[in-house]
Amino acid sequence: MSNFIPTRVIKGSVTYRYGLFPDEGQQQPKSSSSLSNAPPLHTTLPIVIEPNTEMVDHDRNNSSKDSLLLWISQNKSWIRNVLNSSGAILFRGFQIMSAQDFEDVALEAAHYPLQDGYLGTSPRNRVTKYTFTASEFGPMVPIPQHLEMSFLPNSQPKEIFFYCQSPPENLHQGETPICDMRLVYQNLNEEFKRKLDKYQVANVRNYCSKRHAQHHHSLFSISFWSNILKQLDPFRTKPWEDIFETESESQVYKLCEHDQVEPRWKQGKELELYNEHDPIKQVPFALPSNDANRHGEDSSSKNTQGQSSCFTWSNHMQVFHIDAVPCEYRQVAQRQQRWIIYLLWMIALVVILIKKLLVSRHDQAQHAFFVPKRSVADNGKDHAQQTNGVENSKKESTFGSEETTKELELSTKEIQHVSDTIWQNTVFFDWRKGDVMMLNNSIISHGRMPYTQKKSKRVILTAFC
Repeated sequence: MSNFIPTRVIKGSVTYRYGLFPDEGQQQPKSSSSLSNAPPLHTTLPIVIEPNTEMVDHDRNNSSKDSLLLWISQNKSWIRNVLNSSGAILFRGFQIMSAQDFEDVALEAAHYPLQDGYLGTSPRNRVTKYTFTASEFGPMVPIPQHLEMSFLPNSQPKEIFFYCQSPPENLHQGETPICDMRLVYQNLNEEFKRKLDKYQVANVRNYCSKRHAQHHHSLFSISFWSNILKQLDPFRTKPWEDIFETESESQVYKLCEHDQVEPRWKQGKELELYNEHDPIKQVPFALPSNDANRHGEDSSSKNTQGQSSCFTWSNHMQVFHIDAVPCEYRQVAQRQQRWIIYLLWMIALVVILIKKLLVSRHDQAQHAFFVPKRSVADNGKDHAQQTNGVENSKKESTFGSEETTKELELSTKEIQHVSDTIWQNTVFFDWRKGDVMMLNNSIISHGRMPYTQKKSKRVILTAFC
């Protein structure tokens, strides 16, 4: 878990704060109004933007939505620089009262057009044209750290926003923790990094259909119990018709082709989505010099245009792998120390063991494994498929050996190593009503902690571009 070293600088009508105080009872350092320039870029997460409390008493409109929108419009360049280095900004203390207010802030702050469609795996409900509920998973289901839609190379959002319309009732539950994926990659062990250089990640996602046909099997057959497990799987999230917002199979092919994803139709109109991609990316955002020096000279490099760049962990291995759920419950149990989480961890271990025995790799709700690296021209066309009656040929491995074309399972130990590395670099903070968080989705991941829901419902909305 990351430590917090907060500092504070007042500039004009807002306050910049580096990091959040882990304990509200902790005394905060005194603000200073002597510095008028924007603060230097920092990697403490997140950088907090607040109304200037010294001015609020004299001007009540200082904390209004309109004042925030005005400030954003006047500081676009500074916001972009912060996102390109630190990667996370939290707007706190402003009067953002509704989903429409949140959408207005996101529209003003976004550096790209907001998206009105969602091709990810989490069940979500649309709230306004550009905003959605962050997730419709039950409150006791943890969501591991991930870069939004990192498995879709051409549809991955560049920036993502979160808004707290109604915070969780209990402190230190229901957080949306964040993590710098550049540090995750740097802190992985060298043996695993060498494997990442040699292999790509293959993702398998299976979705049911609204027109699902029931198939009857004997009570004593493996197929019967396999189907029961499929129905009970919490990560078999939603019908494919809801993901693609169409019932046309030809339209699904077209949308999948855009992201080099191969659709495979199964019995009962179920849909398997298969794709491969590199597990790491080189992004044009270098770590600030203090962190780069700490992690070594090779933490950043220069690209062909001479612009600073660095490598970042960019895949859903820690989400899709079959061992991801018990790994995440293990981490959450150690943090929250609640008996119900320990119980769910034990249940997850048993369920996953049974699934491994009864459900094949390509029939899991979602799974990730290694495949040898392919040529760029052949990505996403690994298996023969028919599109509009035309059969595409199988692609050949660039290694040329039959041995290297085999799928390679990620071990439980490797997934635990990834999980441990992520959690060592994760930052937690409690939501407050009206908070708006803005993330660079190329480098800063997000997740969700379980929470107990009693009277009021936790409502977190999201938008992305």
